[in-house]
Amino acid sequence: MRVDRGQFMDQGFLVLRNLIPPDRLAAMRASCETMLERQKLNWARERGPDDPPGGEYETSRQPRVTLARPGLIDAKTANVVEGFWVADETLEIASQLLCEPEPCISEMMMMCNPVRDRPGGTGWHRDVHPADMAPLDALTAEAMKNGPRYTQWNVPLYDDSVLWVLPGSHRRSTD
Repeated sequence: MRVDRGQFMDQGFLVLRNLIPPDRLAAMRASCETMLERQKLNWARERGPDDPPGGEYETSRQPRVTLARPGLIDAKTANVVEGFWVADETLEIASQLLCEPEPCISEMMMMCNPVRDRPGGTGWHRDVHPADMAPLDALTAEAMKNGPRYTQWNVPLYDDSVLWVLPGSHRRSTD
């Protein structure tokens, strides 16, 4: 799949439809649900004495499953990694966007719906952390001059209205 890097640089995002083919979607969903159930057991074991029985799953605004955690990926769930994260098409798209012949994966996680709705949410924010990465103006200037250093994939396996993007906001120097 060829992507429009110019649009990516201008808008700050691309929408790629059917990256996971419809005939593989049900299996991908089932594997992700299996990994979530496994992680729920971890959260329950790791909960604090004053936490509810489900621990972080019940208290977090957006529970996140880090797929590198031991025990989550096995033969039953490997299709999530093999079918998306390290699939040739995914890596080829990342290569085009980053102008990097061999892009690497630094982190894989699933963001899950919370157990209950909570008021507020995170509000508008960038998925960069100037406090521990670099001053925001320098990060923005570097990315606009030389291109991004990483891509973040948001792959909804179900219809949702969670992700909102502001075209061009990646060029704003302040929040």
